[in-house]
Amino acid sequence: RSAHLRSVSAALADLSPKQSAAFSLRYLEGLSLDEVAFALSCERGTARVHLQRAVSALRERGVLP
Repeated sequence: RSAHLRSVSAALADLSPKQSAAFSLRYLEGLSLDEVAFALSCERGTARVHLQRAVSALRERGVLP
């Protein structure tokens, strides 16, 4: 489990700062999409795009199913 967390952390470091923050806030901190958008000072749709790109990148790396 700790090896998986290290691989997720390493993969998050390779994302853009907004993508990494969006993913962390939504899936690690449990914030709603609206809360993520507020935290990132962007529109809800923009936050959703950051999340989609983050998840896609993490899937490509094999970190997420």
